[in-house]
Amino acid sequence: MDEDLISGFLSAIFSLSKELSIDSIRVMDMQASKFIYETHSSFIFTLNVTKDVDPLFGEIILTKIIRVFEEIINKVDTNTKLDKNLLIDKIESINFESKLDKIINTALIEYYFKSPSRLLEEIESYLISLFGSIGENVMNASIKIVCKRKQNFKINHLKDLISTIGDSLKSKISETQVKLIVQQLKNTFLSNFT
Repeated sequence: MDEDLISGFLSAIFSLSKELSIDSIRVMDMQASKFIYETHSSFIFTLNVTKDVDPLFGEIILTKIIRVFEEIINKVDTNTKLDKNLLIDKIESINFESKLDKIINTALIEYYFKSPSRLLEEIESYLISLFGSIGENVMNASIKIVCKRKQNFKINHLKDLISTIGDSLKSKISETQVKLIVQQLKNTFLSNFT
């Protein structure tokens, strides 16, 4: 993408946001991607994601990026803050990429807490990718045992759900395979919530 074009586009969004006193996060759907943006202080923060990213997840990531940015800016001396050129140089020297994995991982955890049904979808997709319709049947049976219906699922059911999935798989695959799959589920999903 042309950086000058994007810069002008973002400047226009920022000006419009200030003019209309828009403070909250906004999403602009484009043909192939989404811009999720928020104006904060005298900055506009923009996240460009693919069309399939849930806006809630993007908003959580953007909020965390803003917090990290604020922490860094709060450490900048007053003279640098007052001189826009020095401030821009300081901002450009910040290595956000080193913080990005942590930001995305913590955003994902928060996203799952806000949307437990999405967590169920991820686990179900994993089981279906391994076992096809058997994986779907195991997932549905396990949900019925743990929380009766998908709508009742809460994050605190996760440990029981993984254990029940393991029990359901024992009649279908070897015990060694069950242990591997249960461990993978624990490592992927449970380790982030304990």
